[in-house]
Amino acid sequence: MASTANNTKNTYLCHECKHVFQAEDSLNLSCPKCGSDNIDEKNKKKSLLLPKIIVFLLAVAIGYFVTPLLIPQPLPNEPKLVQPLPVEPALTLESEDSTSTDTVAAVGPVEVQTKPIKVVCTTPVNVDNRYVYSFTATSDYDGKNKIEYHLLTTPEKIDPIKISSDGNFKDVPPAENPEAFYWVCAVVKDENRTSDTVRVEGLKARPKEQVSKISKEKILEMLNAHQASLDRNKAFFQHPVKVDVVEGKAYPTINKFESSLVMGRKKVSEVVDVEYASNNKVISIKVVVVDK
Repeated sequence: MASTANNTKNTYLCHECKHVFQAEDSLNLSCPKCGSDNIDEKNKKKSLLLPKIIVFLLAVAIGYFVTPLLIPQPLPNEPKLVQPLPVEPALTLESEDSTSTDTVAAVGPVEVQTKPIKVVCTTPVNVDNRYVYSFTATSDYDGKNKIEYHLLTTPEKIDPIKISSDGNFKDVPPAENPEAFYWVCAVVKDENRTSDTVRVEGLKARPKEQVSKISKEKILEMLNAHQASLDRNKAFFQHPVKVDVVEGKAYPTINKFESSLVMGRKKVSEVVDVEYASNNKVISIKVVVVDK
């Protein structure tokens, strides 16, 4: 029979089964649930924390100095064994007034994967055969922020030549590069995101008109007939055509030169030289003029 110190009942906490119960103070007091004598008054739990911490720190210090003496150390030339990294223990959260504990596993940082934006463009259309193009760009962006589509001359170019808020590009000039293509990308400025650039092909420049070279003899005939400046013969000349007279005056156009022949009653006796453009049209003529 346990001796009774007083008739006042206190509240006790069993550290083995966490059972909380009330009983009178006694030297042989034990838990009525599991029979353990590892009990304390519940309101004295905090006061017992400091001695436990001191005991724990002393045990750690003793272990630190004693362990090297008990465990054989490797010789100077003997390779050291690599110890595996300790597994991070689960975190245990315990409430002061609760007898239950919650266990939370330690979780590392979670990497958020961002889906890349993909862009698709329709084939450019040569509007009214004017070699001015239109096409549409779309993407799979499913966010709520504003998206823009940029038209670039190269994939590394920062400054776009055109920007579309809905992906519709109109009045696009021909590409200057021989392959006749541009690049398009999608930009979401609020998210600092840019899609990969996609190539848009088929934006060709207008083909250069090619004509057969007109001979010096034919030019001589046209000038003396005052017909080189006529509309029907403009296909052979890339106006304005400069006319130089040997030992004479230079004329900025064929029309003014032919007028001088009429006014001065002169004729062309020889076409000395003719300069042609890349499309075979005449761009300058050198002649000899004599009186009729």
